[in-house]
Amino acid sequence: MARKATGFMVVHVNNTTPDSEERFNEWYNKTHLPEVFATGTFYSAVRYVNPNQKPGEPKYLAVYETDWADPKAAFKKLMEVTPGLKMWPGLDTVYVKNWTPITGRLEAPAPKAKKAMAKPAKRMAKAVKKSAKKPAAKRKAKK
Repeated sequence: MARKATGFMVVHVNNTTPDSEERFNEWYNKTHLPEVFATGTFYSAVRYVNPNQKPGEPKYLAVYETDWADPKAAFKKLMEVTPGLKMWPGLDTVYVKNWTPITGRLEAPAPKAKKAMAKPAKRMAKAVKKSAKKPAAKRKAKK
């Protein structure tokens, strides 16, 4: 059964160590995230990069999910154990905040076939049906 998120932690960070973006992202994905998951507080994360970063804006965003009954308690527990985690020396944490959902996942309905495309397809289907009903000799004679 899939886990249901009861809360989220949003983290904005920058890497202040020059010429180390690749190593920073490797640390985040292969060291930091597994350490966070091992605490049992958050079970998944999605990371994003700001492709048009301007001065003063964070470069990275991570959204972590928890299924704790009390998301604030998960956040508090993670903050208590964070000093014991192997942190990146150039990590600049800009923003950390926990969030609790007020709705379930909302999704747009699947796009409908455009009418302009649907009409030719219907005409084609009718033509194929009519053609299939005619005896083969009449179909050949018409050509």
